[in-house]
Amino acid sequence: MRMPERLTGVKKEELAFCYAVNEIYPSIQGEGWHTGKPCTVLRLQGCNLRCPFCDTMYAVDSDGGRVLSLEEIDGWMLVSHPKDGIVLVTGGEPGCQPYLEELADSLRKWGPVHLETNGTQVIPNCFDWVTVSPKGPEVEPVVMKLANEVKWLVEDWGDVALLKHFLREYDEFQGTVSVQPLSAGVEATRICVRAAIEKGWRLSVQVHKLIGVA
Repeated sequence: MRMPERLTGVKKEELAFCYAVNEIYPSIQGEGWHTGKPCTVLRLQGCNLRCPFCDTMYAVDSDGGRVLSLEEIDGWMLVSHPKDGIVLVTGGEPGCQPYLEELADSLRKWGPVHLETNGTQVIPNCFDWVTVSPKGPEVEPVVMKLANEVKWLVEDWGDVALLKHFLREYDEFQGTVSVQPLSAGVEATRICVRAAIEKGWRLSVQVHKLIGVA
């Protein structure tokens, strides 16, 4: 259920309780602690970062996607949401959009509402599960206080060292840590496995891509 229409001719004052949405579709959660659970992916449009390794560059530009109201999102959920599924709000970077509390409250009728964020934007305390996947050194401390999971991309041992430093900096974080090999690289995967064994972290391997699911 892709929505390719771009945001054109929409006045700023018309966007209250509306959201720039890239796509909504049923799938499974393929990453992190909740891997394997059925879900609806609600991918919001726009991101404040431009990571060279991003695998969702089509959701980065703020003028992409389509403006949907809460009622329209409900309509998509009605025909797409799997039984007993979670709702995964991702992006892009969801924190770039306003009214996330209203969105989470509306979505909760469908199931637990999860958020994935890069942590650079302040997030309201309204989600049932928050995964922070840092893409740089700057993470809002208030977001880490809400985080249930840190999902860290790893390419080499230097990234593991950065993760250890990050966790020392945010030593009040008591959630789970998942290490994910960048682009499913063979050596990166070996490093993640070894690091997970040594530190008691979890391995996240993007199962949805391995089995050919979006």
